[in-house]
Amino acid sequence: MHIGEFSEITGIRADTLRYYEKTGLILPKREGNLRFYTEEDKIRIETVVYLKDLGFSLSEIKNILELDDNMTDDFENGIVNKDNLNKLREITNKKLIQLEEKETEIAILKSILQNMKKKLEVFEEGVQNGIEKQKTDEKENSSVGMAAPRGIEPRLSD
Repeated sequence: MHIGEFSEITGIRADTLRYYEKTGLILPKREGNLRFYTEEDKIRIETVVYLKDLGFSLSEIKNILELDDNMTDDFENGIVNKDNLNKLREITNKKLIQLEEKETEIAILKSILQNMKKKLEVFEEGVQNGIEKQKTDEKENSSVGMAAPRGIEPRLSD
């Protein structure tokens, strides 16, 4: 399929696809100026988008994809390249540490937001109780003939 159709299917703009090709993230078949995308290219671009959404930089993604390509080739040829394995392990460990740091930040933020929510609930309950008490007081006052002085209206706050 051509770039326009591939762009529609993947939801990735054509200029972004060209950029990804220029940086080596995807390598569609070419005939002259025409690009032909395959199902493998679709899977690869989905991987790029997924890793990008997880916080990997394009440089990291390129390294991961290259290492994966090399490991696949090595595996098919019965070769074990320890350098590739170590590089991939290093990238993976680095990203795991970053994710653990994010988890800590998220846990702190979640705790802050939960405390704010509790305060809001207590405040809203207090406001509601205050309004109900004020209405009860007004009813009691009106039933015994007590009214607000002329020109003064009881106010309820929002």
